[in-house]
Amino acid sequence: MASNQGEVTPERVEGSVGEAIRNGRMLLQKDPRMALAQAQAILRRDRANVPALYLASSAHRVLGEGANARNAEAAALKLSGADPELRRIGDLLGNREFAQATKLIEMRRRAVPEDLVAMTFLAEIAISEGMPDIAEPLLEKVLSRAPNFRPAESLHMRMLLGLDRHVELRSLIEKFLQQQPDDLTALKLLSRVLSDLQDYEAAVELGRTIVRLEPKEAQNWVGFGEVLRFNGRKDEAREAFRRALEVNPDHGHAWWHLASIDAAMLTDEDLAEMKAALARGDAESESAGNLNFAIAVYLDKQGRYAEAYEYFAAGNALRHAAQPYDPLELTQKTTAHLERLPASAIPARTSAPENEKTPIFILGMPRAGSTLLERALGQHSQIEGMGELPLVPHMVKRLGREEAPIDKSIAGISPEQLAEFRSTYLDRASERMRTTGSHFIDKLHMNWKHLPLILRMLPSAIVIDIRRNAMDCCWSNQKTLFSRGHPAASDQKALAQFYRDYVRMCDTIRERAPERIHFLRYENLVEDFDGEMTRLFDHIGLEFEDACREFHKSTAPVATASSEQVREPLNKKGFGAAEPYRQWLGDLEAKLGELASA
Repeated sequence: MASNQGEVTPERVEGSVGEAIRNGRMLLQKDPRMALAQAQAILRRDRANVPALYLASSAHRVLGEGANARNAEAAALKLSGADPELRRIGDLLGNREFAQATKLIEMRRRAVPEDLVAMTFLAEIAISEGMPDIAEPLLEKVLSRAPNFRPAESLHMRMLLGLDRHVELRSLIEKFLQQQPDDLTALKLLSRVLSDLQDYEAAVELGRTIVRLEPKEAQNWVGFGEVLRFNGRKDEAREAFRRALEVNPDHGHAWWHLASIDAAMLTDEDLAEMKAALARGDAESESAGNLNFAIAVYLDKQGRYAEAYEYFAAGNALRHAAQPYDPLELTQKTTAHLERLPASAIPARTSAPENEKTPIFILGMPRAGSTLLERALGQHSQIEGMGELPLVPHMVKRLGREEAPIDKSIAGISPEQLAEFRSTYLDRASERMRTTGSHFIDKLHMNWKHLPLILRMLPSAIVIDIRRNAMDCCWSNQKTLFSRGHPAASDQKALAQFYRDYVRMCDTIRERAPERIHFLRYENLVEDFDGEMTRLFDHIGLEFEDACREFHKSTAPVATASSEQVREPLNKKGFGAAEPYRQWLGDLEAKLGELASA
């Protein structure tokens, strides 16, 4: 708050309060002490006037009175909750009415440029709309002025998560928890960070803390069960999911986990409970979708395919309603990418510079065998499996805001920007590494959409396109409960078109730059593991090691729907997966066309 010592009193405050504050701002550089006096005159009549407090803080800062400036800003923050303009903006953000909120924030910042709450609101909108890089300078300014402003601290954590700066975020949360060890919001965010960093041992211990502090929250038990499952601790995971159902017998995600871990462990009594939960709940809810999938998985295991298909179809219908998907958009983008990216734009493969690790991208469709392949490659002494890194899609999203259309910008991206992206990708990946090997794996399936950028920014990158029988693969997609990120999987025709676009992208680029992409069929890998792996290692430039055959014995965590399958020896269980359901897959088969038998 402004000090009265040495206060200058103006003769009068002209016009309205708003005009008086505007007049004061005009005086800031020319006569800061008069600007301060203008603010103090307003505050004598209305000590809760937030804009006047910010005017006072600005004047103090120009006058070199840092302590007084901080006191005025602290008072403004304390009183901001009662400011009608800021409350209105807060209500709009609560309702996710970001466009209207942005307009009001811009008006507020024109009148009160230093308003820390308005800056924080703007950062919140940027983060919520997937633009954490835009939020970063705003939050840096807020926290430099108010380092203990909790809303900005929380947003800063979310921003770091969105920028894939997980190591920095982990350190920040752990430091915060030293002061407030039982803060559940921070504990849950740390759990997510640990999972993203694949530190599942630490995530398990953290999960125990969360369920101890909040045992009556079913989702806590589900989250705890998930990290146990990823760590291969199936019995403990099942117990956690059962504890979730004790809290909430209708929790669809808990039922789905129990069914997908091992449906043979469920009983007809469990089936009756799942059907009862489905009948009791909201038929349009996400939980209803989860229950439909769980019931379907159980019936599938029993060989009751007609009944199972009905529940898979119902679950997919709910997923499609929740996540509408237009396949035409991806088809058009794929076409534009390929038309605007001549073969000459794809650099020849080079060796990684000294002391730089070589990325191996495993891409393709979910449920095509990529987890098995990563597991096998990751047993090699020089290769670290790092799971599904979100780094490339985040860079593409940023590029798409800066240049339009995105396909054109990738084809014409400058060498300087390519170098920046390459450095960012490798830096963010290196933060997650645990070994000193020469290669690492990024297994994000959907990276096939960004293949032009990957090949251009990372000339040393090794790309593996692993492909499974199209009908088996697509039906396995339809049977899998994807949380988010693959909405095409919920509709047969859309999924078939998605598959066709994937094949077209990879095949066309492989024709143009055959040395950049290694093609591998899942069925061939299963039937001739040593032969296929030897050819693959020749492409990678490493010697095949015997340990790669023992991938199923690895104790490393697996954070995918294949977490149980890849802990089994090599087998043909996935062959012919679509056959029992083929009579109901006419739309899928027709849309796949010639690819249906490939």
